[in-house]
Amino acid sequence: LAAAGCAVWLAAGGGLLRAARRLAAPGFVFFAAAGAVFFVLFAATKPMFIAWDEFTFWGTACKATKLGNALHAAAPGNVQAGSYNPGMMLLVYFFQFFGKGFSEWSAFFAYDTLFAACMSAVAAPLDKKRWPTAAVLLAGCFLLPWFFSAPGLGGVSNIYCNVMGDLPLAFVFGGSMCLYLSLHRRAAGGVLLAVTLGFLTLIKDMGLAYALIVAGLACADWLFADGWPGLKRLAKTLGLGAALAGPVLALFLGWSRYYAAATGASKVTVGSEEQVGYFGMLAQGVGQLLGFTGRTEKFEKLTGLMARSVVTVPVCLLGGGIAALAVIFGLLAVAWAALAGSRRRVVQFAVLGSACFGVFLLFHLFLYTFVLSEQEAYQLKDYIRYIGPYYLGWALGAVGLLALAAEKGVLPRVSRAAGLGLLAGVCLLAGVRGRPAAGFWNMPHTLYDERRDVAARAASVNGLLDWDDTVLLISQGDKAYRWNYYAYELNARLGRGFGGFGYGPDVEKGGTGWWDTTHMNLVNP
Repeated sequence: LAAAGCAVWLAAGGGLLRAARRLAAPGFVFFAAAGAVFFVLFAATKPMFIAWDEFTFWGTACKATKLGNALHAAAPGNVQAGSYNPGMMLLVYFFQFFGKGFSEWSAFFAYDTLFAACMSAVAAPLDKKRWPTAAVLLAGCFLLPWFFSAPGLGGVSNIYCNVMGDLPLAFVFGGSMCLYLSLHRRAAGGVLLAVTLGFLTLIKDMGLAYALIVAGLACADWLFADGWPGLKRLAKTLGLGAALAGPVLALFLGWSRYYAAATGASKVTVGSEEQVGYFGMLAQGVGQLLGFTGRTEKFEKLTGLMARSVVTVPVCLLGGGIAALAVIFGLLAVAWAALAGSRRRVVQFAVLGSACFGVFLLFHLFLYTFVLSEQEAYQLKDYIRYIGPYYLGWALGAVGLLALAAEKGVLPRVSRAAGLGLLAGVCLLAGVRGRPAAGFWNMPHTLYDERRDVAARAASVNGLLDWDDTVLLISQGDKAYRWNYYAYELNARLGRGFGGFGYGPDVEKGGTGWWDTTHMNLVNP
């Protein structure tokens, strides 16, 4: 309705044709075309949630927000304890107008429309004369997630067909950097960037760090745009920093207050073995890192593991993080060569991005030390999910600099060649080493058989249930999958029973630490 109103207003003022010509830019055409493809594909195939975390929180929270017409922390259901920020749940909520109730395929459509918007920001500097370059760069951006998180050869890929928070974090992080690059340091653009960083903050807790990184990069670019700054530019930069960081911090703290009021639980304490506040975690971590306090054995071991992780933990089809960094710096080197008049911007992006990456690794060292149990921490559990979004977002920012070089650089052909090389390399690797047998375009519906069985059983009793009712579910032999499906399908709360699997006391004696029982619920044994 808002878009139709704008069209009428533009037509009345004689500006509709001019607006249409501006919308014919490669970035917007890609956004509209990609959105249409995702809409038609998902409306026809109607994919369903199947990933573990979609039922432990992400998908369940989206459904609770829609059906309860309230943010998930206050909505009825089984996700009251979920403290994740509400950005993606709200995005999905606003896309739920294609039918009655809650539509899972609309949730996928909402996510992928966001990704298309972020990719279109990469091509924002390119005008209509740069269609071939834009097509190459946008195709490379579309394939980048497979480069950074591909399944084994012949597997099933859930890229572009899941509703978890990792890929949105990466795309909005990279898209925000590309958005700033296209704003030409205009003050009005700062407002748009502030809104975008606010949304980035509301995706996950780690979104706060990502948003502040983008704000810092933008301030550095503004400050050193034309050589060493004077007092006037320093004052303007401080104002820009406050305008960007202020809403980010306000939204993060505001959601923490709301969550505490809605659930009675604290959002700023973490830890599986003992509770510790975020600031306490940082203070203890920095103290051990700098030697102000004695290092624990756990901290010492994890420091070595994290230091080696850039080489030892595979994060892309080429192997460890060092390979991904080589690709990113290769793109930056080409952008530096092409942007003869703005090389300072590329250098700042490389240097500050590297510094932020180092701090990012340190922060995750503290997370592994104080949040996860020893068994999970020493395995660097979910390392790719934690660190991967930074690699992908940074790579998108580097492609955005390539687009800027292709439009304004002195060596546009080099930039285009680099973009083509990126696309060809990703296609080759995806085809040879990570080619999935199925993906968002042909997801096997046999994967939904157990989901459908649970949904049918839940539907047979949902008419007798209310959200105030409590159901004790006994699902013997289950590894929590069916229990989580029931938590999603039943219109009631699930009773807290004994069962599941957890850590046993025999770890120190050389045992595996795992013990199994029949399953009713996941609780601390």
